[in-house]
Amino acid sequence: MGLLVDLTNTSRFYDRNDIEKEGIKYIKLQCKGHGECPTTENTETFIRLCERFNERNPPELIGVHCTHGFNRTGFLICAFLVEKMDWSIEAAVATFAQARPPGIYKGDYLKELFRRYGDIEEAPPPPLLPDWCFEDDEDEDEDEDGKKESEPGSSASFGKRRKERLKLVMSEIIIVFTILAISKDS
Repeated sequence: MGLLVDLTNTSRFYDRNDIEKEGIKYIKLQCKGHGECPTTENTETFIRLCERFNERNPPELIGVHCTHGFNRTGFLICAFLVEKMDWSIEAAVATFAQARPPGIYKGDYLKELFRRYGDIEEAPPPPLLPDWCFEDDEDEDEDEDGKKESEPGSSASFGKRRKERLKLVMSEIIIVFTILAISKDS
């Protein structure tokens, strides 16, 4: 992997230095969660970043991840597949769900994708929430008291958990972006 695009709206999960010391370029593209789909501007920026990186580093993989790697991640990967790889939105959403079960599980994200790239009336219903997902903490981009993790007063114990999470996330990223590697070869 040559590039990691971090879509979280906090600095809590990923440490740029940990990623860059592995020889991976790190880009922060803050996308709000909590009921807000990636904006058109977020989408255009993401697509431009991926396109430029692919042009300059064709054999390298791009990793992309948000808090859990489903909704914002899936939204932007699907947008890329539709806009740059000429996939239908139906195929993009279905393929993402196969690569990263259960796929995008927020109904408003699915509706927005179909509004932008297809027919909103044909948006599929969201899949069942994963067992680990609780609506109250689904995006976890803020601490319980509303503070961003990087603000003073936030828990210092996240450093160790962040490194453990990074190892898990890196393996998830490889799975998700295999879609793009396969589609580049097609």
